[in-house]
Amino acid sequence: MNMYNILVLEDEKDIAMGIRTYLVNQGYKVFIGENGVQGLEILEKEEIHLAIVDIMMPKC
Repeated sequence: MNMYNILVLEDEKDIAMGIRTYLVNQGYKVFIGENGVQGLEILEKEEIHLAIVDIMMPKC
């Protein structure tokens, strides 16, 4: 099975952790960022296959 990497950008930790828990249980590797700056830093280091992005977050 291929491991797919998913980036979750969400400034509310409870929501981010809920999404992470679900995706990890489905077999995905999940990276969490709290804002756009962190998201860009993760994108520079990791091969991301899908990004789930909160449209109302700080530092977009």
